[in-house]
Amino acid sequence: MKMRQSLVLLAALSLAVGAAGCNTVNKVNPFHKSSSKNKVLASKGERIPLLAYNQTLEVSDALHGQEFFLPDPAPVEMWPQAGGLPGQWVDNLQAGANFQVAWRESFGEKSARGKHITAPPVGADGKIFVMDAQAGVFAFDAASGRKLWSVDMNPHSKRDKEAFGGGLAWSDGKLFVHSG
Repeated sequence: MKMRQSLVLLAALSLAVGAAGCNTVNKVNPFHKSSSKNKVLASKGERIPLLAYNQTLEVSDALHGQEFFLPDPAPVEMWPQAGGLPGQWVDNLQAGANFQVAWRESFGEKSARGKHITAPPVGADGKIFVMDAQAGVFAFDAASGRKLWSVDMNPHSKRDKEAFGGGLAWSDGKLFVHSG
């Protein structure tokens, strides 16, 4: 019986010592005094909130009654990089009146554990360019979905076993590819 009590006391003491070193337990511990050396700063400088907790966002009186302008919808002939156009400015895009998926096509390796598709597709010159989860690059005809070509950017060396990640961009008639 004495041995069992000693083991229970030892286990409880071990648990208490372990929990005392835990930062989460220290935060809820009423006896823990925080000091300035324990504070974590996200960055140097003074942070100024945009809105105080008791403020609400309201329309300015100077803007009351102003017209809202939205440019006419315009077709986009190309989407050469992940965000759209090089200036990162995309106007009011025109979509088909009865929008439907024109075609679907599978390509290369899909995302899975340890490999991921990270490059958004780009489109230019009547083609859609995509990168799979193992750095395979594919070109498809934008109108029909027919595969035009593919290239494997993975080095397949013993040293570089993983090559996921990267991006695509189009400029001056050339596709630029960055792989993992």
